[in-house]
Amino acid sequence: FAPWGTGAGTSAVNASIATGSHYQNASPYPSTGTYTYTLTCSKAGTADATKTINVVVSSQSDLTASSPTQTTATTGVAQTFTSTISNVGGGSTGASFTNLFQTATSSNGSTGLIDYPVSGMSTLASGATSVTSKSITFSTPGTYYIRACADKSSSGDVNGTVSESNENNNCSMSTPWTTVTVTNASTISISNLSAWAESISDYPTT
Repeated sequence: FAPWGTGAGTSAVNASIATGSHYQNASPYPSTGTYTYTLTCSKAGTADATKTINVVVSSQSDLTASSPTQTTATTGVAQTFTSTISNVGGGSTGASFTNLFQTATSSNGSTGLIDYPVSGMSTLASGATSVTSKSITFSTPGTYYIRACADKSSSGDVNGTVSESNENNNCSMSTPWTTVTVTNASTISISNLSAWAESISDYPTT
């Protein structure tokens, strides 16, 4: 592909164009609006051939995810984690998309990473928000870390399905990973229960 600029004016793309040649826009569009491209082909002894096309450039969406606020959980008990997905861009997402919660055993997500995709968030208009949630059960106690990501289905999903003006701010930007303390469920030992039963047996009954 040969480059073709976006700016106003006339650009001589190539003095000699082979059949089947392709050209592409070499620079980003500076603003929204309608851009007109006119290609004129000239050959000595023949009339010029001209083709004009209009390209409509609209604002893109930009999705962000807030950090989950839940910071505790109990082993074996499902805990619901939530995140607010916001479209801070100038355009609509244009379609529904999948969001993602991730847990890890390190504060930067480098170890023990597990993906929890959440599908089915409806189209978000510019400036709109919506809450996504996921129920997660931890099997062992300890310190874990969690974050939410907008428009991602897995850790390997780089850009998602929505075209955005910024693809690098989709995951819990304010506090990248939230610390979650997981403890065992409270238990009553048999010995303690027996001692309690013996103690109350001394009380007279009426």
